[in-house]
Amino acid sequence: MHTDPIFRVTDSQLALLEYTMHHSSQPELRQRAMAIRLLHMDYSINDTARLFALPPATIRQWRRRWRQGGLAALSDEPSLDDPQFPILERLRALQEISLELTRQTSFDDLCRQAVELGRARLRFDRLGLFFLADEPGYYRHSFGTDENGNTVDEREEFPIQWRGPDELEEVLSTGSNIILRQDQPLFSGSGQTIGWGWNALALLWDGSNLIGFLSADNLIHQRPLQPDDLEILKLYGLALGALCSRRRSEDLLLKERNLLRAILDHTVDYVYVKDLQSRFLVVNQIHITNTYGVSSAQDMLGKTDFDFMSAGQAQSFYDQEQEMFRTGVPILNQEEELIKSDGKQLIFLTTKVPLRDSSGKIIGLVGVGRDITDVKQAEAQRLELALERERIQLMEELVTNISHDLKTPLSIIKTNLYLIERLDDPERKRAKLEIINEQTLRLERLIQDTLMLSRLDQTERVIFRSVNLNALIRQVETDLRLRADARQIQLKLDLPNALPACAGNENDLWRLVANLVENAINYTPAGGTVHIRTQQEGKEIRIEVEDSGIGISADSLDRIFERFYRADKARSLDSGGSGLGLPIVKGVVEMHHGRIEVQSEPGRGSCFRVWLPMDQPH
Repeated sequence: MHTDPIFRVTDSQLALLEYTMHHSSQPELRQRAMAIRLLHMDYSINDTARLFALPPATIRQWRRRWRQGGLAALSDEPSLDDPQFPILERLRALQEISLELTRQTSFDDLCRQAVELGRARLRFDRLGLFFLADEPGYYRHSFGTDENGNTVDEREEFPIQWRGPDELEEVLSTGSNIILRQDQPLFSGSGQTIGWGWNALALLWDGSNLIGFLSADNLIHQRPLQPDDLEILKLYGLALGALCSRRRSEDLLLKERNLLRAILDHTVDYVYVKDLQSRFLVVNQIHITNTYGVSSAQDMLGKTDFDFMSAGQAQSFYDQEQEMFRTGVPILNQEEELIKSDGKQLIFLTTKVPLRDSSGKIIGLVGVGRDITDVKQAEAQRLELALERERIQLMEELVTNISHDLKTPLSIIKTNLYLIERLDDPERKRAKLEIINEQTLRLERLIQDTLMLSRLDQTERVIFRSVNLNALIRQVETDLRLRADARQIQLKLDLPNALPACAGNENDLWRLVANLVENAINYTPAGGTVHIRTQQEGKEIRIEVEDSGIGISADSLDRIFERFYRADKARSLDSGGSGLGLPIVKGVVEMHHGRIEVQSEPGRGSCFRVWLPMDQPH
């Protein structure tokens, strides 16, 4: 097997080897050229030595000589009288020219240098390069030589039609890639006849397709073209065909890349390509400057998000992308947050899709992100404005309702005070004072409820402690017993002995339970029952308050937690209700990260269930 993977020859060198193997008059040189050709074909030193029945050291020596001086170095030093010396000298020059041409950075520079170097070092009077045009039957000038031996730029000339329809067929039919004509008119770049003489055409191939011609003539010195001239011209044509084809492809690819780069760099979205290790392979300019704050793509290529953002954020992106590589499922329109090095937060609407090769194998990803930071900020501002308007509206409604609820007891108090001043009967005065006292308590309750709702609306952190709910519920039952007895309502408790503690604020939880029980008492007719139960469910504690009261209609169930809403306004006012009891209950539940549900049927009573998190041991 091949033991020297870095040993390779260029296309032009390969052409020289092929010529030498078939045409050299030196058997030893033909053998050495074939050995180098085999090494290029991935034959090992030992395998090549066995083919020629030679020691491996000999093959290594030939390889070393080739690396030092090419084909000429493989030949034994000929004398100046040796007829083979001129061709070897020109072969050496051809190899050197080919190496120089590979260093040209553009197609036009390659063509110019091919004409200039070929004339100067391969001993031709004039050279010209022509390439087939897109239109059949036409070709275009590239660079040529004028009658004085100067290189001429003929790229701007219009296409010139073939002088005869059979000319191309004539060249192709020879099978030798070259044709020689004598006593032919010789032309300038503009197509004018400037003399007569010998003319040779060598075909330029890109492998399988004809792409143009290399032309040589004897206009200046009138020296007939010799067989060596033709062989060198043919080899030069073979080398130039490969070089020109590759350079044209590279130029086209570069042009396409530059066009793609220009499109990417003028795209307002962020576009990037990553490999399977989430390393950046391609990034557009806006992504470089606006997102990562670097000045050049080179500062990002080959790097990952870990080089530009926090470890946690980079890990999140990496895990997400690796999952996409594993499943093949694209990430579509996902909002991503990015914290820049200056602390500024950016929000992107990002789509990432797998990048696949021609066989369908995933080889990376293409990402497109749109900066929606300003949009999100505008949305947040609009939302804040809407919330502010809602708060103002709620405040206005609160003030209106409070004003209304304050006016009623104040009016009653004012009326009874007026009557007291005019009554002489002590019993009647005492009755009026009781009315005043009830309305005063009603005012006090309204103020307390309003203040509590205001506190629940605040975002201040409340300190939670372990609360014994069963003990708290027994205290509520004690506090409301007189009220229940006055309305002939029976309070029943169903409290398990081993109930875990609840994490919460004891005063607020007392208010929660008291409001539920008081509400049940208010809406239960005389002779009814109010059941209060507790139970552990998983990591939660359930509180249940069930009554045998009048129930709640279906159209009212969705509104009972609204502030100042009264399902039965007559009963509520009669009982002194403010319409804030159930909103307070809901606020306390939410503050404790719990949940609440209601089941009710008109005429059969209601059941309120509250779930609160258990106190977790620290």
